[in-house]
Amino acid sequence: MRIPHTQLELCRSNPAHWLKLRLKPGGASAPQFGMTYDRALRLAIHCFHKSDEVFTRRYLEDLILRQQQKKKFMNRPRVDAIRKDLESYMKWRRSSSDTVIDSDFLLKDAGNTFLTIGGKISRLDLTADGYRAVLFGMPNPNWKQELRMPLIQSLVSEMYNRPLQEISVGFQRLDGKNLQITTYSAMEIKKALKQFRSLAETIEKQSRSSGPPSP
Repeated sequence: MRIPHTQLELCRSNPAHWLKLRLKPGGASAPQFGMTYDRALRLAIHCFHKSDEVFTRRYLEDLILRQQQKKKFMNRPRVDAIRKDLESYMKWRRSSSDTVIDSDFLLKDAGNTFLTIGGKISRLDLTADGYRAVLFGMPNPNWKQELRMPLIQSLVSEMYNRPLQEISVGFQRLDGKNLQITTYSAMEIKKALKQFRSLAETIEKQSRSSGPPSP
């Protein structure tokens, strides 16, 4: 059973509630494809990392137009805000000497526990110190204590066949500002993996009494 890394803290705090949501049709792990201002900006940033600034601006304007034809994206200040944030992000990228290896990519958890981690990583950078896995958005104040962060570091290490200590993880705002990163020790990751296995066992036991799980 796959759990998006964004739902891991909810699952930890109340495994039974998370499982109940997960087992409902269209439940907790069902992908959400509705277009929002935030999603439009994220898609434009991903486009930018695959193309150039001119094409990306056109891509965002096309997205906005298509939504407005559906009578959505009618809030002018919000539309102007995502345009401004995209420009700010591209300006930050121009000033950065790091190399973008990948963007908007899926985690691949090949573990053999009942519960496996899924979800997307916004960007992977090659820096002077190694690799940096970045999530877009404003983090919680205690984001470094979230179980998903050392697990993401471990998974990226496995996916790209790099030593754990060459991987950092963190957050960055969608306007390119406030980049925050950290690197967990091997001991911290070992502890996180143990906690995740324990959580997986809890979910497996509760799932058996709730009927067959969804894939």
